[in-house]
Order: sequence, then structure tokens, then C-alpha cells
Amino acid sequence: MAIGSTSSEVFTTLCLPEKRYNYLPSKRQKAKGNMQRQTVAIYARTSKEYKNVERISIDQQVEDARRLAQTKNLPGEVQPYIDPDRSGSLPARQWAEGQRRYRENFTSLVADIQAGKISCLICRKLDRLARGTEMTLRLLRLLATHKVRLLATDETLPGADDDSGMFTLTILAAAAEYELKKISSNTRRALEYIRRHGGKLGSAGRTLGYRDAGKGKVDVDPKTDTVVVEMFNRYVGGESLSSIAKWLTLVVAQWRGGQGYNNSHVTRMLTNVHYIGMRDYEGKLEPSKVHPSIIDPAIFWQANEILKNRKGVHVGNPTGNKAPHLLSGLLKCGSCGRNMRWKTNRGGFSAACNQRHDAGFSQFRMNEIAWLEWAESFFAPMMQINREPVSNPDRALALTKLERITANIGNLQAKFASGDLNADLLAGALELATVERDKVQQQLDAMPPADHPTYKAWPEMTFDEKRRALLRMIERVDIHADKVTVTFAKHTNRPPMTFPLMLRRPVGYRGKPLNCLTPCRLTTPEASRVETPDGATVNWQAYIIDRRGDRNAYKTTAQFYHANPAHAAVPPPKRGLFSYPTSDGKVFKTESGKVAGQLLATRLTKRLTLAGCEALAATGPDTGNGK
Repeated sequence: MAIGSTSSEVFTTLCLPEKRYNYLPSKRQKAKGNMQRQTVAIYARTSKEYKNVERISIDQQVEDARRLAQTKNLPGEVQPYIDPDRSGSLPARQWAEGQRRYRENFTSLVADIQAGKISCLICRKLDRLARGTEMTLRLLRLLATHKVRLLATDETLPGADDDSGMFTLTILAAAAEYELKKISSNTRRALEYIRRHGGKLGSAGRTLGYRDAGKGKVDVDPKTDTVVVEMFNRYVGGESLSSIAKWLTLVVAQWRGGQGYNNSHVTRMLTNVHYIGMRDYEGKLEPSKVHPSIIDPAIFWQANEILKNRKGVHVGNPTGNKAPHLLSGLLKCGSCGRNMRWKTNRGGFSAACNQRHDAGFSQFRMNEIAWLEWAESFFAPMMQINREPVSNPDRALALTKLERITANIGNLQAKFASGDLNADLLAGALELATVERDKVQQQLDAMPPADHPTYKAWPEMTFDEKRRALLRMIERVDIHADKVTVTFAKHTNRPPMTFPLMLRRPVGYRGKPLNCLTPCRLTTPEASRVETPDGATVNWQAYIIDRRGDRNAYKTTAQFYHANPAHAAVPPPKRGLFSYPTSDGKVFKTESGKVAGQLLATRLTKRLTLAGCEALAATGPDTGNGK
């Protein structure tokens, strides 16, 4: 009969059906069952987090347990269950209750006890089994239920079959739990002290390009530092994260034990400030005491700027749904606030929210071409007008410190020249000032470069430059059922701006009217003329052509009208002086009146004609002269 056979198997072997005859097995049958479960279990465990505290090795624990089994003359086979580098707070898988981590061999031990295969359990101390009062009591109840004897090599454990023994074991379990919390607290304090003083944490080999160089020291790994430099050069050169991840998997897969790389691994390495000899402590960059520099700070910050601009944008595969989208990460759902996702729609792409909303809310969908026309009409000119760079407080503070230190050095030399300071004091003060100046200069060199304004025209910008310009000026674009609300960045000092949802039907198009925000791609003066005086919305009255009642209008007329008529009641557009940059970089100014109106009408008519909106061009906009 196999070990661990149940009572039904015993009855079946004896040809006594259990369901038909209801009686207890005999003493001889009980003895056979007890002989088959005579297995002595040994449980040994060490903690990875507390190697300095745990002095007894696994081999010594097993050897002491075997000697105790021989001393007690325990019958049966000795079966060890070993969990190296596992915390005693981790439960068995049967008791995990949603936890993702557990002890593998402790799980097997609990399963064998439940199956009736264990007659005696030996461990070094009670805290080897569990370091929690609740888990310990649960294990003791399991041992008492299955009549498993519990022994320890380094302490005497009372039996759990009476109240006094259970009380003593509960006290021991509580003491083990207290000891675990105390050790954890001391370890956290020690790690925080090392982190606060810029010491080494963990193994340096976990970061590509570095290796351990003794206790508390890190050195550059000559085998992989060139790989790190090549990774940054590839990304700055235009390669995608997925392409670099595949290349790293082929080159240094052995560094991860045969595991490959993904986009998250590459992103973490591209943003690791250790590669420029710095460390990030409480959100501030300061020189690292252990990690030498591998990457030039200019290349590092250039890669981080590209990474920031490409966030939410797929640039690896130019086909399918992974084409680069200029407005990715800016378009938000007006209900839940999540990012809108690009989905294929009528041969192109449209932005939609993947979340389910209430029945009373829905967003409109608009082709990506219409989104680009809207963005280039209203925001591309601002990229050339808004030339104020965004200030960096950390850089400004570092420059102020550097100026003060330089001034102090000059004052010290002046005092020495006048005889108010002797040579010894001057040498000591200059040494301290020089060390502090070098430290601030190193910190300044490792900071991101100053954000200088760009003077490129929108058509001349690359994709990354356009993304950077948009992210600098626009914080988010919320899409609602019948409007779009644009929230600008704080440094622009602009209030939110609302654009109503419009509908247009080109000449000859018989299908459903297309969602849009502009009649077509507008020039700088054309877009400026439709903005309201307060800059909160736009007025399309000069462009409205609504012939929805005419069935044959699609043959000769291009239609453009509000999706929600309530948005048509807005103040008239601005009048007065406005300026915009021309293609040659000069600023062109016009005034309201007949001349400005005729110029605007001429340029707009030409633009509408080129865009295929002949009917709108024939009608013409409001010329600004009041007629």
C-alpha cells in the first residue's frame, strides 16, 4: 500500500466497501496506517535580508535535526524541507490568501501534513517555521489536528495538546514576531543612513556598465561600459526603445541570466543618473560618491528630452496602429481624464477612450488629419511667438551658489593682500571654498542644459521638436461630446480655450458630415481673426455655410456648421492690431479696416481654394470693415 493512503483505500484493499458497511477500522488496521506515515520532517530556513543576524547555516540545521532524530529513536524516513533565503513572514501557498509570494518547500510541508504523511516535525527554533503569531498558531493547530509531534534542536517546546502548552507557544510566537519587526526596523534605519550619505546599496553588477570593486565601492565594467555608450548613441540617433531592447538581448543577454530586455528596462537605463556620476536623493540631483560617470551629460539629457517627447508615441513601427501620433498623451477623456487611444477609422486614425462611461456621456471621434489641421492652425504660430524659455529653479540656485563662492574667494585674496588675513587661514579657507566650488560646478554640469527658445518655423521642425514645442505650451486637451477644452501650461499665463465641435461636408461628398474643429488648415492671421476678445473660444460666423435642407447642396456647395447650435452664440472676433511672423522671420503687422480686410480675404480665398473648399472661398469671410 502506498504512503499516504486514505481510509477509503484501506477499506478497498481489505474488500470492505466503506459506503455499505459503517464501522471503525480495527487496531491492527490503525497500526498499519501509522507505520505508513512514519516520516520525520526536518524544516530548515535562512533569511536573505538578515544574513548578518542569522549565523546557523542550512547544513548545520539539518545535521542537528538528524542527530536529534537518532537520539530520540524516531522511526521512519527523514525528509528535509529547505527554504534558503526566504523570510519567515511568507506563508504557505495554501494560506497565501491573495499574496503573490510564498515559501515553496514550506508549502510542500503543509501539504504533506494535511495528507497525513508526517509523524514528527523537527526545526531549530519555532521562528524558523513562522515569524508571525497568527501563522504560528495556524500551524500549531494543524499539527495538533493531525497528531504531529513538534521538536526543536535549540529550544524546548511544550506540547500543543493542552492549554498551558498552547499559551507558552503563543508567547514564543509573539516574541518571534516582535524580533522580526525589530530587525526590520533596524535594517531600514541602516539603509536610510547609507542612502542619506550617498553610500552603496545592493550589488553594482545589477546596473549595466558597473561592477563591484570591494566593500562600498563601484567601478566601471570594461566589458559592458561600451554597450551603455552605444545604447545612448543609438537612441539619440533615432532608434526606438523596442529596437534597442532587441539589440541588448542579443549582445548582453547573459547579464540577466538569459532573460531578454524590454522597453521598460531600456527606459530605466536611459533615465539612470548614475551614468553621469550623479544620484537622485529626495528629488534633487547631487554628485554620487560611489558611481563614476560613463555618459557625457549632454548626450544623457538629450536622450531624456527625446524620451519625454516620445512618451505615449509609438515610433518603432511606421505601419499599422503604431504610426507616430503628434498629439499622443495630450488628448484626454473629458469624463475619466485618461489618455485617448488612437484607433483605425475609415482608413485613418481617430482618438477614443477605452473606458466605459455612463449612458449620458460620449466623446466625438475625429480623423487625425482634422486634429493636425486644428493644431497647426492655432498652435503652430505660437511656437514662434512664445519665445520665453522655461526657467529651471535648480540651475538658477546652483548658479547663484557658484557666484557667491567665486566672490568669497576674491574677498579672501583681497584681505590677504591688505594684511588682514594670514597665509595659514587663507590656505584653509581657499581649500574649503575650492572643494565647494568644484562640487557645485560638477552638479551644474550634470544638470539638464538651459531651455533655450527655438526660432525654427513649424514646417522646418522635426517630429521630436514639434512634440517638445507642444508639450511646453499645452498641458492637456479634454475631449467632450460637443467641444474641446485646451488647458495651457502655467508659464504661458493663458486661460483655458474652448473649441466647439463643427461639421463639414466637402463638395461632392454625399456621406455623413465629418467631425472637425476648423473648416481647413488656416494661416496665422486667419486663425487670429476668429478668436474672441477674451481668448476663451472662437467665432466661426464668417465661415458658416449651412444648407442641410437642400438635397443637391453637396454637388456645388461645401458645408460648414456647428454640431451643437448652442455654441454659435459667442462674441464677435477681435478687431484691431495683431501681428504674426512671416516665412522670412519678419513680423508683419496689420490694422483693422478696409485694407487689412481685403488682404485677409485675398489670402483666405486662396487658402480655401487650394484646400478644396471652393464654396467657402466664393462666399468669403468677414472682411473686417463692418459690411
